[in-house]
Amino acid sequence: MSGAIELIVEGYVSLRDQAALDELRTQRRKLIADLNSCTGIDCTSTIRQIEEDIVVIEAGLARLDGAATRSPTSCSRSARRLNFLLRSTHHNLERAIRQRPL
Repeated sequence: MSGAIELIVEGYVSLRDQAALDELRTQRRKLIADLNSCTGIDCTSTIRQIEEDIVVIEAGLARLDGAATRSPTSCSRSARRLNFLLRSTHHNLERAIRQRPL
């Protein structure tokens, strides 16, 4: 299942869907709690696999957190670029208005 969970997590990371990853992790933790409460069945290998899934999910969440901490820089660059374009457009409009015959 680890390969499948890696693909699922990769999809959610590419969509930047932290809520879905949180829900997936919560679901896995609940499943572990339910399996731990079972009696008469050895669930250790299943629990181990689910714990490995949680590690993959948490790595995806960490990637999103890392992207969020880098985000202000890229947002800042985007804002500067947008500001430059707006100033240029405003300047060009003013020039066009002044040159327009009355």
